[in-house]
Amino acid sequence: MKLLFCAFNKYETRFFQKIAPHLDAQSKLIIINKTHAISRASYTALKKANLTHCLDFKIHFLEASHTKNLSKTVLWFYTLRYKLTTKYLFLKYHTAFSKEDYDFFFIWSGLTYRQAIASEAAKSLGIKPIYIENGLLPNTIVMDKKGVNFANSLPRDPNFYKTYVPPKEPLPKKLTPRAPKDSHKFAQEKTSLPPKYIFIPFQVDYDTQLIINSPWIKDMRTLFHTFEKLLEYVVDKKLHIVFKEHPSSLINYPDLHQKAKRYSNLHIINNLPTQTLIEQAEAVITINSTVGIESLLLGKKVVVLGNAFYNIPKITKKAQTPHELIDVINQLSSWKPDVTLREKFLKYLYFEYLIPGSFEEDMTEQYTKINQLLHNH
Repeated sequence: MKLLFCAFNKYETRFFQKIAPHLDAQSKLIIINKTHAISRASYTALKKANLTHCLDFKIHFLEASHTKNLSKTVLWFYTLRYKLTTKYLFLKYHTAFSKEDYDFFFIWSGLTYRQAIASEAAKSLGIKPIYIENGLLPNTIVMDKKGVNFANSLPRDPNFYKTYVPPKEPLPKKLTPRAPKDSHKFAQEKTSLPPKYIFIPFQVDYDTQLIINSPWIKDMRTLFHTFEKLLEYVVDKKLHIVFKEHPSSLINYPDLHQKAKRYSNLHIINNLPTQTLIEQAEAVITINSTVGIESLLLGKKVVVLGNAFYNIPKITKKAQTPHELIDVINQLSSWKPDVTLREKFLKYLYFEYLIPGSFEEDMTEQYTKINQLLHNH
């Protein structure tokens, strides 16, 4: 068995260099940013390749990551530029991957622009993918032959989990803490949580989760304004809405902070731990964030607005329109998730699907599980 590792940065390179010697296969690490001569066979493969989704992602990413709307002229220029770049990168990757007959290629996420192009190049050569991502629960890693996030291979049918016999070991209950965004700005603020609230975590506007898996909420301003408009339709007037900005986002929202101050029941709180905000909430509403999984782990009601693999009947609620969302909010007190089904799903996720550990730690026990994934065709 021959393995190909596609690395796009130092983080991925170090991870692949760590696991490669422990796998039951020959392997080669290709640093994607190195230049490779382009072969004639790659030009033939380009004619058959479908790269539209790669280009679409790049344009949506550019729009989402800019604080001001891009003009039609600028978008036209970017589209033309990246049409050419997409084709060039495909040719470059295809040529690099065709040097040997590989069985599998390891790639981080496979959803962002360059990763998606590399995935198409490898698949056009018949090389089977293994997608890698940071774990969905504390101190874990995802490795999946189908995809990551909403595209992963986890069953969505609740009947699957009903028949699953979980181990008796407990699930983790302590989340991995992350430094809040702009902690220096908010550290001096005195924050007291309202007695009754719904917690809504912000996500990164230009992340794949929003660009690919969020049909009707495309950015955090839309998320905020959606709940701002729905406030008057909430039956329980004692119910508050608490937002928290994503710590990794490079976008600032001074306008939303000012707007939130106009309302008595709308808040943006950045200086409290996410675990605290989850634990004291009546429910958590998320587009498709990992916070949704963490909230299930902490026994909370979860409402999903986008495409999420954990949106499973009787475990979560889904709202695809503002009308559905207000109905769900007004019925939250009477909705009771299936606690047994939720625990079975989480235990399957933690003990069967995820690989425990991280590349910063000793992974000796985890290499067996990775090798099993390789040999399980």
